[in-house]
Amino acid sequence: MGALVRHFGDEGEACRPCGICDVCDPAGAVLRQFRRATKGERELARQIVGELRRVDYKAAGTLQRSLDAAGRMSRNQFDGLLGAMKLAGLIEIEEAEYEKDGEVRRYRKVRLTEAGLEPRGEAMPELLIGDGVVEEFAGVFEAAPARAKKAKMATGTGGNAAVAFTAEGEAVAGRIREWRAAEARRLGVPAYVVLHDRTVRALALTMPGTMAELRTIDGIGPAKVERYGDAILGLCGSGAG
Repeated sequence: MGALVRHFGDEGEACRPCGICDVCDPAGAVLRQFRRATKGERELARQIVGELRRVDYKAAGTLQRSLDAAGRMSRNQFDGLLGAMKLAGLIEIEEAEYEKDGEVRRYRKVRLTEAGLEPRGEAMPELLIGDGVVEEFAGVFEAAPARAKKAKMATGTGGNAAVAFTAEGEAVAGRIREWRAAEARRLGVPAYVVLHDRTVRALALTMPGTMAELRTIDGIGPAKVERYGDAILGLCGSGAG
């Protein structure tokens, strides 16, 4: 629920658990299954708390490498433990990104909450780790990735089936990314809040020439048309229409 709220730009409400869904109410879960953390996972959770006490935040990947250099835990397992710690109110996880060589790279900031900063000695709250989907619903969710992949291939937005940019499209994408980065810095928000990567790609592929055409692009709603319409059309090589 928080991820859905965050998608629409309400960062404040996104930090509040709804108390209803399987994630916010694991004990009452209907679709998802949870298990209690093992002794080893609880020990690693204590180490994570100790590591985060010394810094404002750490990237999730950096945190795992610093505490599990031998690679005994997979990335998915580590993410599951972080998720359990978030459910317990020990940490918060923030999606972040930076630009390098014209590409937007995403990572997750992990920091302690006020509850996580409280001295607790050896005591740790109960950690419930997501352990898959209830068996009777498994077939529905296993089919979902295949449907999503098929949809991406049909729209040219996924994997090797993606439509290649023309030289002009590459130039348009570059101009839009530069403008997006500057606008994000001005507003003090992540670049994807201004325009998502898939929206940049769609703009570079279609190069809309009028406001009407701009409104058909996935990720361009009325608010973005009003705020950025003229600028985006200019970047695509056209004036407002």
